[in-house]
Amino acid sequence: RAELGAVVRQAVEFRRSASTRRGIQVRLEGPATAILAGIDAGSLLQIVLNLLANAETAATATTAGERTVVITMAHDARCAILTVADTGPGVEARNPGGLFEPFVSGTPGTAAGLGLTVSRQIAEGAGGTLRSLAAGTGARFELRIPLA
Repeated sequence: RAELGAVVRQAVEFRRSASTRRGIQVRLEGPATAILAGIDAGSLLQIVLNLLANAETAATATTAGERTVVITMAHDARCAILTVADTGPGVEARNPGGLFEPFVSGTPGTAAGLGLTVSRQIAEGAGGTLRSLAAGTGARFELRIPLA
C-alpha cells in the first residue's frame, strides 16, 4: 500500500528542476489527511511521474497564459483518486482513447508513446483505472486505485 500524498510529493520533488526550467507551476490540492491506496509505492510513483511529465510537456506547448499543472488528490468510499490537469492544448477530442495505445504519443517525435499504456496496465493490475477526462482547457487524467 502507498500513501498517495507522499508519493505525489516525491514525484513533484523529483521533477522540480525540469518544471522550474520550463517555467511550469505545479500545484497540489487535496486533504491534509493520509489517503492509503492499495498499490505499492514504486508502481504508484511510476504512474505519477509519467502523468506529471506528460502534463509538463503539454503545458510547455502553449504560448499564451500560465503554464500550470494541477494535481488533485481525493478519495471516495472505495478509491483513492488522483487527477492531473494541465494548461496545454488538450487531448484530441476525436480519439482520446488512442493515447492509451502503444506507440501513440501526443508529442510525436519526442516520446515513445508507451507511458500511458504502461501506466494504465499498472493501474488495472492494482484493480484501478486510468482515463482521460473531458477538460475545458488542456488535458485532464484521472487515476482511481482501490483504498488499502
